[in-house]
Amino acid sequence: MSGHAFDAVDLLAKAYEIDSTDIETALLYGAAIGKTYDRKRAFELLDQAELNMQPKPFLVNMLTTFRGDVLQRDGRWNEAEKLYYAAWKADPKQLIFLYEINRHYWDLDPSLFEDEVRLQKTIFSKYAYLKAYLKTEKSQENLYNYRPFLEAVCEDAFFRSADEIVMLAPDGKKMTIPVEKMRELVNQLPEMPAEKRLLREQMQAQMKKKREQEKQRQGNVLQADTLGLKNKEQ
Repeated sequence: MSGHAFDAVDLLAKAYEIDSTDIETALLYGAAIGKTYDRKRAFELLDQAELNMQPKPFLVNMLTTFRGDVLQRDGRWNEAEKLYYAAWKADPKQLIFLYEINRHYWDLDPSLFEDEVRLQKTIFSKYAYLKAYLKTEKSQENLYNYRPFLEAVCEDAFFRSADEIVMLAPDGKKMTIPVEKMRELVNQLPEMPAEKRLLREQMQAQMKKKREQEKQRQGNVLQADTLGLKNKEQ
């Protein structure tokens, strides 16, 4: 066996010079040298082969992003956000995963505070993303977009005499933070320009008006159906 290994060393060495990233080449080259004379070099080549077997972080992150996007388009957002969250916890430097979760939860809807679960998930998505983002050296210029919603969260807690704010993570775990901690985060964010805040309030008012009109329309339809049913019974 060692004789065949000696014969193979030169060929494998040339193949390794051509492409040192090829897993099979590094593996066979290391095995051949290990059977001959240079055990130290053999271990180096086997370590290289093992390293080459590991998936590239860039490709792993790309795979996660693509898989999450397909899950969301397939109507399986709960699975997508769990995937993103697990990927971020495995590599906290990858803000893209928290961003994907964050952008799913729209904080402009005035009915948000009437849906406890959606509210808690929205709060978590904004809080987690901002806390991670503020640790970077990225520009904070446009972070004012998050301020009105988080201010509203603090105001809601004040009117409920609550000392803590409840959040719901994508993995289903509930967590709480003191209201003061949320206020500290809000104070780190730039003020929203007056004209943009006015536009936001106008959009919310319009959404609320349409929602009330739709509720009234549905009520009228129900009332008409009930009246029609009574007339038939008579």
